[in-house]
Amino acid sequence: MIIDKTSAKPYYEQIILMIKEQVMQGILQPGEQIPSVREMARQLLMNPNTVSKAYKLLEVQRVIVT
Repeated sequence: MIIDKTSAKPYYEQIILMIKEQVMQGILQPGEQIPSVREMARQLLMNPNTVSKAYKLLEVQRVIVT
């Protein structure tokens, strides 16, 4: 996953869009585990709170289950 640091979209929105896109493309399958908040933050070089916000919103939208 790559975050566009020059985009006008907030980082958490970019994470949400990336995960939704991976689900739609079949890259992420139902029941497949996504990286933990800390692991994703480490991979993307960003604050874990940003990733946590994205994950919480994805859970509210029923895209992921935590």
